[in-house]
Amino acid sequence: MIYGTAVPSPLTGTIVTVVNNDGITATYATTGTSTSPAGTYPITPTILDPNTRLTNYAVTVTNGTLTINKAGTIPTISESQPSVLLQNAVTFIAHVASATTGTPTGNVTFMDGTTALGTVALNGVGTAQLTVNTLTLGTHSISFVYAGDGNFVASSSPTITEVAQDFQFTISSNTPSSATVLPGGVATYGITVAPTDGIYFPNAVTLTVSGLPTGATYTLTPSTIALGSESTPVVLQVQTASTLALNRSTPSGLTFAVIFLPVLGLFTLRRRARSAGLFMLLGLAIMVGVNGCGSSSGIFAAPAQTSTITVTGTSGTLQHSVTLTLTVQ
Repeated sequence: MIYGTAVPSPLTGTIVTVVNNDGITATYATTGTSTSPAGTYPITPTILDPNTRLTNYAVTVTNGTLTINKAGTIPTISESQPSVLLQNAVTFIAHVASATTGTPTGNVTFMDGTTALGTVALNGVGTAQLTVNTLTLGTHSISFVYAGDGNFVASSSPTITEVAQDFQFTISSNTPSSATVLPGGVATYGITVAPTDGIYFPNAVTLTVSGLPTGATYTLTPSTIALGSESTPVVLQVQTASTLALNRSTPSGLTFAVIFLPVLGLFTLRRRARSAGLFMLLGLAIMVGVNGCGSSSGIFAAPAQTSTITVTGTSGTLQHSVTLTLTVQ
């Protein structure tokens, strides 16, 4: 019989050399049951002698054998999602059912082609799960091997397909990757975020921005690429601060000399004409310094600030980024 099935009934045997219609018969019983572990069990005869003739015989009793074989198994496999972004978790679910009754026990080994992903014990309902985030880019054939146990035969599951995808950034052709604005101006960039090896994003991607100029703020639309989205255009707008920090570098000694030496000369020169000339020289020096504003060499100059802005997409532990350039004059 097969484990989990009913014991054959009735059990039968043969009695030989009974003579003179003495009416000797037998019944047969076994200790094996439908839930007994796979193995062998004796079938024991019990002699019935309604006419009390058994004393006329030399009786030899030979027990029979009941063999309980392991039951077959029905393996099935499923997945939490058919595709996944790299470094994102996907769960594979193995279920091993009995072809008769009972619940298989033991271990299953999940396979990626011929590569073992991991071994997990079946739970009380014949199920095991394995979660991985290490699949490489491309298409994977996932299955599992059931090792069997004392009552159930080993088996292998069918194969399912799991696709590991990636995503990428591209700069929109309508907007450059660099922009130049005046203080208080707004720079606009266009970016496209698209999945590779597929049409839809199998996982959500969160976008963040770093590297902004001091005092700048940004608006990112959208800031999250939702699961199931297709290739998605993203607009980044950077609002710069209305003023730039002044150049804090110390004016050169020559500049100080040009401005202040004539002032010192006023205290030593007595002639009015010469004093008037020195005032003119002082004014000219100050104009030179003031006219330096807006360039990188003036006393009060605020040089152009160039920043590298990074837009980063994150999904699980997977990250990709694109860099943009912003110059504030």
